[in-house]
Formats: sequence, C-alpha cells, structure tokens
Amino acid sequence: MIRKISGWRKLLVVCISVALAFTAFPAPSYATSPAIAQFTPSSRLENISFENQAKFQLAAATDNCRKVVTRGSDLNVRSGPGSNYRIIGVVKNGSEVTLEQIVNQDWAKISSPLSGYISQQYLQSCPPPPKQECRIVSTNTGRGLNIRQSPGGRIIGDLDNGTKVTIINSSTNGWVQVVSPQKGYVSDRYLKPCPPPPPKEECRLVSTKGNPLNVRATPGGTIVGVVENGTKITIKGTSSDGWVPIVSPQKGYVSEAYLQPCPTVKKECGTVTTSGSDLIVRSTPGGPSIGTLKNGTEVKIESIRADGWVKISEPIIGYVSSKYVKIIPCPTPPPSEENCREVSAPQGLNVRKSPSFDGDIIGIIADGSKVTIVNRGSNGWVPISAPLQGYVTGKYLIYCPESKPEEPSGPVG
Repeated sequence: MIRKISGWRKLLVVCISVALAFTAFPAPSYATSPAIAQFTPSSRLENISFENQAKFQLAAATDNCRKVVTRGSDLNVRSGPGSNYRIIGVVKNGSEVTLEQIVNQDWAKISSPLSGYISQQYLQSCPPPPKQECRIVSTNTGRGLNIRQSPGGRIIGDLDNGTKVTIINSSTNGWVQVVSPQKGYVSDRYLKPCPPPPPKEECRLVSTKGNPLNVRATPGGTIVGVVENGTKITIKGTSSDGWVPIVSPQKGYVSEAYLQPCPTVKKECGTVTTSGSDLIVRSTPGGPSIGTLKNGTEVKIESIRADGWVKISEPIIGYVSSKYVKIIPCPTPPPSEENCREVSAPQGLNVRKSPSFDGDIIGIIADGSKVTIVNRGSNGWVPISAPLQGYVTGKYLIYCPESKPEEPSGPVG
C-alpha cells in the first residue's frame, strides 16, 4: 500500500536529495561565481604520491611554464594552498602561468600573471617554443628587404642586405615569420642560410716519447716548427687524414697520433722539498732563473707538465722542477660571508647534478639551512659548494642575516 506524502514531507525529501547531490559532486576550483568554490581531488590525483607528483610536475618541462586548461571557465587564484582560502583573482582558460613552487600534490604556487595558489588539476605543460633558425638577407639588387605585418600585408619596416635574422616555423606560400631584429614577415626568396659557426678551439697535450713534435705548413707538408713534448697546444677544427690544425703556440698542422686531451684544470698546492738548498724558479721550463724559493715554502700549482716541470702561480709565477715539489692538499678557505645564503623552501630544496630541472637530484637541503654559493649563477640556477656540491634554483635562496648587504641611505651614483 502506497501512502500519500504530505506537502511538507515532500519539501524535506527534496532538500535532503539536493544536499546529498552537492556532497557527492562538489564544485571544482575554477571560478563559476563570486562565491568561494570547493575542490576535491580527482581519483587520478589521489593515486599519485606527493613525491611522484612533484617529480612529474618538475620534469614535465625544462622551465616553469604551465598552461591553464579548464572546461572553459576561469581558474581561481587563492591566497593559500586550499579551497578554504579566499579568492584573490582568476586566470583565463588557455593562459600561461609561471610555476614558483609545488606545495603538495594538489596545489601549486604561481608568480605570474599574479602571485597566489592554484589547483594543479587544471595545469598542463606549456608547448615547446617554435624552433628558431638563422638566415641572412640576400637581395639581388643589394637593396633592403621589406618586412610586413602579415604575409603579403602592410610594410612596417625593412632589413638591410646582409642582415642576420631569426625565423620561426617554416615558409607558408613564400612568406616566413621573423622574430629578430624585428617581428614580422618577409619573403623567403631573399633569405639564405647563415654560415656554420667557426670551429671550436680545444686544448690538447703533446705526448711523444720525448722528442719534439713537428709542426707543418699543410697536412703532411713542409716543417715550419716544433713543439716540445708535454706542451699544451690549441687545436681549431677537426682531423683530416690524421692531421689536425693548431693555432697556438704557433699555426700549422700536427699529427693527431701524438696528442692527448688536456687534463682537467685542478688547482693544487705543494711544498718545496730540497736537501736544504734553495729551489730555482725559471721563466720557462729549463729557461733563465727568475728567483729562488726556500726549502719548505708552500706554492700554488697551476699545472704539472709531462716533461718534469711544474708551473706555479704563488708566491712567484714561473717553473720549478717537479723533483723538488711535494704535492699537498690545498687548505680549504673559510666560507665568505658574502657567499652565504639561507634556504627558504618549506618542502626542502633539491640539489641537482647540472643546472636544469632535467639534472639528477643528488640531495635535498632542509628549509633554513645555510649554503655556500660559488657565484651568482645564471638562468635562475646557482652553483653551491657546501654542504653539497651541485646546483639549486636561486629563487629559494635568501641572504644570510650576517651577510645581507646594507640598504643605501641616500642617492648613489
């Protein structure tokens, strides 16, 4: 027997049903109204650990660019990493943001186009930038080349004959897009490839059985000089039939069979060890005397040659016999206050083997720890020497309290 439900009972049933529906399907963290939206991680994200999610997000691109992908609505930017924090702005669907920090598997901090926190569920890696290539303007008349606003469109400038330009993408209907030295479109008929870069100069060490190595005017040609065994030379270009061009200490060609890669430059120290006599310092290996060093004197070594001579840079620049120098570890200089930095990363700061998000992680430094930087670095990466040797992202380093530079009190410059 079906009982009739009175009006107020119907209303109660409807209210309960609506409440259950909202509990089962909460609103996503993109903006649909001025009210604060709720967010529940999808099952896809729930199955990914925090560690793996962080590695995935950082490895997804070589930079910190991310693209916002929603179902068309704006994405809320919040004051903190959670749907309970207030909304401070929105970013449009399809726009690009700069990732500053991964807070947890659900939330990330961004620094542009505004600073705040957004849900990682709606972020994807930015597409790679278009390939750039070098071209040279080459007109038949020697006159300049018109640059246009669009393919075949209005002229907005011109490029001198011989100018190097940077193009992106391939030619379309005879027109190609240029981005440097001015943005626009030019006819690809008047462009030719840039010449390849000049050969790279590299260091090699002459390694014979003791005899000098002949330097020739051409590969296998007339002898124009010699270089002593153990000498460092500079090659420029690739080997051809066993001969390689050199540019220092003189120009010519030498046999590649008697060359070895130069050893890695490593600063070493030593102590003068004689029977008590002074050690002669010479201007060149076996050359004229320019001074002497007392027994027990510490020296700084620049290089150790295969011919038995050592080049030193302190306390005097010159060459000494390796027979009378004992190699010792160089003393570690005390950390400079100006090279001290403090880690400011609540999740810890990754130390990488190379200056890239693709570099292997070799350790993690805790928030608040002090590190010693080698220099200010470049492209956002800073080399450190302590407590680990590697590279870290500079944005998570702050000055140590004792090394923070003083603010200028008045006009400077």
